[in-house]
Amino acid sequence: MHRCRRSSVVRDSSTAPPLKALGPEHPDTATSLNNLAELYQTMGRTDEALPLHQRTLAISEKALGPEHPGTAFPLNNLAGLYQAMGRHDQALPLQQRALAILARHGQSPVELAMSQGNLAELYARLDQPPVAIFYGKQSVNGFQTLRANLTRLDKDLQEGFLKKHEAYYSRLAGWLIDAGRLAEAQQVTAMLKEQELFELVRRDAASDPRTSQASLTGIEPGFARQFDALASQLASAGRGLDELERKARYEPLSAAEQTRRSEYERQLAAGRKAFERYLSELEAAFAKLDSERRKDIERLNVAEAEALQGSLDELGHGAVLVHYVVLDDALKIILTTPRLQRGYTVNVGRKPLNQAIQQLRKGIEGRRDVAQPARQLHDWLIAPLADDLQASGARTLMVALTDALRYLPFAALHDGQSWLAERYALALYTEAARQNIGKTPIAQWQLQAFGLTRKVEGFPALPGVGAELAAIVGPSGLPGRIRLDGEFTADSFKGAVDGRPPVLHVASHFVFRPGTEVDSFLLLGDGSRLSLADLKAYSFRQLDLLALSACETAMGGGQNERRSRPAAAVSRHAVRPLAMAPARSLGCLARVDRETHTLKRFPGHSRIETSVAPITRQILRQRPHLLV
Repeated sequence: MHRCRRSSVVRDSSTAPPLKALGPEHPDTATSLNNLAELYQTMGRTDEALPLHQRTLAISEKALGPEHPGTAFPLNNLAGLYQAMGRHDQALPLQQRALAILARHGQSPVELAMSQGNLAELYARLDQPPVAIFYGKQSVNGFQTLRANLTRLDKDLQEGFLKKHEAYYSRLAGWLIDAGRLAEAQQVTAMLKEQELFELVRRDAASDPRTSQASLTGIEPGFARQFDALASQLASAGRGLDELERKARYEPLSAAEQTRRSEYERQLAAGRKAFERYLSELEAAFAKLDSERRKDIERLNVAEAEALQGSLDELGHGAVLVHYVVLDDALKIILTTPRLQRGYTVNVGRKPLNQAIQQLRKGIEGRRDVAQPARQLHDWLIAPLADDLQASGARTLMVALTDALRYLPFAALHDGQSWLAERYALALYTEAARQNIGKTPIAQWQLQAFGLTRKVEGFPALPGVGAELAAIVGPSGLPGRIRLDGEFTADSFKGAVDGRPPVLHVASHFVFRPGTEVDSFLLLGDGSRLSLADLKAYSFRQLDLLALSACETAMGGGQNERRSRPAAAVSRHAVRPLAMAPARSLGCLARVDRETHTLKRFPGHSRIETSVAPITRQILRQRPHLLV
């Protein structure tokens, strides 16, 4: 606290030179005042921040003009402060004015999308969810348009852009879930999937999550078109007026130019009034949304849900789909079964959820008792839907994950009696794989198996691999071929993949390390390494099942040396070329014992130890799914 007070004094004194040297109305003075106001607001001293934000706005309006794009920022900041103080009615006209200014200039698409997202959040706090959802969709679609223009840039830049703005997506998904518009929420969460999903699977452009748009329903399309038309009208008149005013600074305008300037001013005045009417009419229309319009929205969601439910029904074996959306202050869950679709809200935010995930991962890695985090995570993620899962006869859980949930070994969740893996088969679900999940399994499986049994420098021997593969391939298993040690080379592995076998089983060390794509690798039987960068050249699209029976294949973590993002993102580079490319699934058998190649138990609970071979055989007898 003393440090915060001292820093505020420093910032107070730092404002003195601009005030004296530049004058109280200079734009740089406004910048200093804004910075001090932001500091006070961060410290919770909102009453002291308020007059500074108000003065910043007044200076900007005088120095830059009330319609200047630079004035939109102090408007937005003051509105944000009012919102933080719970004075939403005072924040609303400021946010609306900022939106009108940005629309009028048409040169700041990122700021426009952010302004629409801020307005959406304000309407959510004003308890007007239909309006919040509309502006939220406008915001997300703006970001999606920008993402589509970034597809040729460096992947880290693309990921950074999405990461910076993903809160807008998550908030929209949360509002849609609260409104019961679950199909629309699923569409938004699918956009959060990073671009490796599209690039490595190499699907058609229509499935690229970077270019899709949130569907507008009911009366939303009409208001979206009206907004675009008004913004275009304001931007056109604004550009013409700005050009003439720039010219007028250096030379007198001709009579014709003065006439044009007057016409542009008239158009802008008319456009501003039209925009104000638009904002009022939009609020009123959504507030009075008649039952038929609501039925249109419901029909869209029902149609989407029925299509997905039909796919689940075709799958059989009790398959259900669970979508998770992590927000700062809550967890949203969507359960879809062949007979129902339902939303749930769990009162746990991103921070405690992430902490529990990290605690569980550390416990598993350190071979410590994981009872507490395993039970806690189960209570948050599975218990809220347990009754509906039981009523639906669920036996296979397909989970669609975002945020840190992508790095959670779901099999290790525990209800106090048994592990989740003992009660359900688990599968990772992606929108890209949706078109394939209902395909009929192949009647006669053919399998290519690769394994390492000998000791390689830096890695222990895996003596149980030979018995594992012999139990999977051969008289007691499936027809196919086994390549061990010296026969397991880069050329033989590439040849097998190119031969498009239905099933590929790999039993070796798969190492995930923080850093670049060349730092993580699959250890081949001849002692050479196949890096993630190498694996990107492989096409796994024709596989129906890829099983990685390897130590640590379900774990990740750490820091990427090029960026501060989690290195679990590096492990995604591995999982995605392998997991998303197969037509149906990936088997990832975590924590395989090096000596016996059985699944290890976790300390603190009943023993789970079974051979890998019967699990793989069981997978192949049913429709394939992923153990996570």
